[in-house]
Amino acid sequence: MELHLFDFIDKTLEIRMDQMDHLVKIKDQLDHFFNDNYRHIDGFLNTNCRIKSAESMREKILRNNLYLKYKTPEIVFNNLSDIIGLRIECRFTKDERLIYEELMDQFTIPVGNGYYRCRDSEFIFLNLDEIQPQSQRNGFGIYKIDGYYEDVKGRINFELQIKSLVNVFWGEIDHRILYKNYNYLMTEDFFRDIMYSIKDNLTMIDRQLMILYDHVNQMDASITENSSKQVRALLSKIIHDLCVSRVHGELGFVINFEPSSDAIVDYFYEQIKESEDPLSGNRFLLLLNQISHLEPEKIDIYSLIEFEREPKFQSPFSTRIAGAIGPSLNKDFGWNLMMKVLSEVENELMVNSFEHFINHIERKIKEQIDDLLSLVHLNPKEEMRMSVFLFDEIGKEFAEHVDAQYILSHTFGPESFFNSRVKMILNMNRDVEDKIEYLRPLLHKNNRNYYGY
Repeated sequence: MELHLFDFIDKTLEIRMDQMDHLVKIKDQLDHFFNDNYRHIDGFLNTNCRIKSAESMREKILRNNLYLKYKTPEIVFNNLSDIIGLRIECRFTKDERLIYEELMDQFTIPVGNGYYRCRDSEFIFLNLDEIQPQSQRNGFGIYKIDGYYEDVKGRINFELQIKSLVNVFWGEIDHRILYKNYNYLMTEDFFRDIMYSIKDNLTMIDRQLMILYDHVNQMDASITENSSKQVRALLSKIIHDLCVSRVHGELGFVINFEPSSDAIVDYFYEQIKESEDPLSGNRFLLLLNQISHLEPEKIDIYSLIEFEREPKFQSPFSTRIAGAIGPSLNKDFGWNLMMKVLSEVENELMVNSFEHFINHIERKIKEQIDDLLSLVHLNPKEEMRMSVFLFDEIGKEFAEHVDAQYILSHTFGPESFFNSRVKMILNMNRDVEDKIEYLRPLLHKNNRNYYGY
C-alpha cells in the first residue's frame, strides 16, 4: 500500500492532465501576447513559455510539503504559482529594467490584491506591487512576477521572469548545481564562493557583450562585409567548440566540424528577419541567444536518426539531393552529428529540420546560379535553360559525393562550384548552347580538377 501523500500527488497530476488542452491554449495566448506587445523594445530578444512538467510538479509538492499545507489536490493545483512559466529574454541586464518598466506602464488597471491588468487583454493579470527585482536564496536579484490568466474556465497561475542572456545562463547553472543538487553538501560555503565567482564573471561578460553590440552597430559601412564574416566566424566557432568538445569527451578524438558549424550559422542567419541590416547588433545577439540554447550533452552521438514521417519536398533538385543525403545520415558521422545539432538548436522535429536545411541548400545554390547568370545577357528562355542545366549538373555531383564535408564546403564554403573559369565562359560572347557545351566538362565528375581540388 502506498503512502497517502503519493496518492494525493497522483490526483494533483491527474488534474494537470485533465486540463492540458486548456493549459496549452493559455500558454500559447501568453506567449503571443508578450511577444507581440514587447518585441518593439530595443533590448527584447524573444519569449520562452512552458507548462510545468509532471516531474517538476511532483518534486515541488514534495519539496515544499504542499500535501500538508493544502487539504485537497484541487487546492494545491490552484495555488501553484508557476503552472505555466513564461520568460522574456533580453540582451543585457540593463534591459531587464526597461522591460519591467514597460510592464508597469501598460498594466495600470488595479483589480485588487496587488494585481493589475492592461487595456489590451482582459484575461491577463500581473502582481506589480511587489518590489523588483526579488532577492533569491543565492543572494542575487531576479525579475520574477506572479500572474494569472482568468477566463470562463477559471484561473490558471503563471510566473513571468525577465532575464538577460547572461542571467539565463546563470539561472541554468544555479538551478542545476544548487537548487536541484540532490547530494548533501558538506562544503556549502565553498560552493557558494564558487557560484559568486561565476556570477561576477558573467557580469563582466554582460558588459563585454554590450561593448561588442555597440561596436557592431557602429561599424562603418565600408567594412561591413568583412565584419560580417568575422561575426559569423565567431558564432561558428562557438558551435564548433561545443560539438568538438562533446565528441572528444565521448570518443576520445577530435573531428573537423567547421563546415557543419559554418553551414548551421548560415542557415540561422537567413532565418532571422527582425533586422534589415544583416550585421546589426540585434541580429548578432538573436543568433547568439539561439545558439546559447544548444546543450551538447543532450545529443546522443551514438543513436540513429529516425524521421517522424516521410520528408516532403517541392522541387526536383531538393528531392534529388535529399534522396542522396537521407541514407547517409546514419552512415556519415558528419551528417549525423550536424542534423542532431541543427534539430537541437532549432528545437524542431528531426524531419522538419532536415526539410528546412535541404531547402536552404537549394536556395544557396540558386543564389549562386542567379549571380552567375547576371554576368551575361540571356533572354528569359535561355536563362531558364541554363539554370535548369546547372541545377541538374550540381544535383548529379551531389548525388555522387554525399559526404557532409564535400557538400557543405562547396555550398557554404569558399570552394564554390562556380569558380572564375565558369564565370569567364558565361561572360563569353556565345549562344547558350555553346556556353552549355563549354560548361559541361567543367561540371563533369571526371574533370573536377577545374574546381581546384
